[in-house]
Amino acid sequence: VTDSSGCTQTAAAVVQLLDAIAANASNDSRLLLYPNPNTGSFIIDLILKDPGEVRLELLNSIGQVIYEEKLRDTRSHALNVTNASPGVYQLRIITSTEIFQKKVVVNR
Repeated sequence: VTDSSGCTQTAAAVVQLLDAIAANASNDSRLLLYPNPNTGSFIIDLILKDPGEVRLELLNSIGQVIYEEKLRDTRSHALNVTNASPGVYQLRIITSTEIFQKKVVVNR
């Protein structure tokens, strides 16, 4: 950035991204979400090392839970949040031993 006096200032940032699949690949659990981006309807495929009840949460950009559901059948689940405004959300899946988090983009 250069100001009116001709002084220049620069800044740098390092952003580290972790994919939920890669982060949990070592213990044979995985989370797939498709399509992404979507219009508020998408499929979640969840394969767990230790299957059981899971809690699914969808969080908005300020961390508020806008949707929550408990699931027993963790293999494949259709989620429909067409009432959600366009934007970037975080899908969080919580099990008794693991937490998965994945970015979801809703656009119209």
